[in-house]
Amino acid sequence: MKGSALCLGCSTVLLFPSAVRRVLVEAEGFLLVFDVTRKETFVGAEHWANEIFHYSEAEPAIVVVGNKSDLEEVREVSFEEGASLAERFKARYIETSAKMVTNVHEAFQTLAEDIVDKYPVAGPGNGINTRTAEIDVLVGPGDGGERPGPDQKPNKRTCAIL
Repeated sequence: MKGSALCLGCSTVLLFPSAVRRVLVEAEGFLLVFDVTRKETFVGAEHWANEIFHYSEAEPAIVVVGNKSDLEEVREVSFEEGASLAERFKARYIETSAKMVTNVHEAFQTLAEDIVDKYPVAGPGNGINTRTAEIDVLVGPGDGGERPGPDQKPNKRTCAIL
């Protein structure tokens, strides 16, 4: 399986709202990332979860990610709050530390596995090994990556990182 992920940062959301809506409708999976040291980002993640279910044509795979778990002394969002948010949206919860490289790969791997479980390519026994599944990350304009060209269109396996 080869899929793609679209990273949407604040500038992408503000500059391309119709593109964001399209992703919310078509994506099969989402990483909802918030900063455990900033409560307002947690509230924002809850907002995005509501948007996903409002616009989505199916029930997508969602992994809620609490980042900066290494900063325990300034934490504003508890593990229990993150897990509760994930449970409300039938999602999995994982805490990561990008700085310490803790659970980052696991967050993406969990999402890839959940997408394959929800949307099997050819049904049971399709031979897909999610341990070797590839996910291409396309970074939206203004988010530090290259802008996808006009001929680049997401294929059937699309997820979004919000």
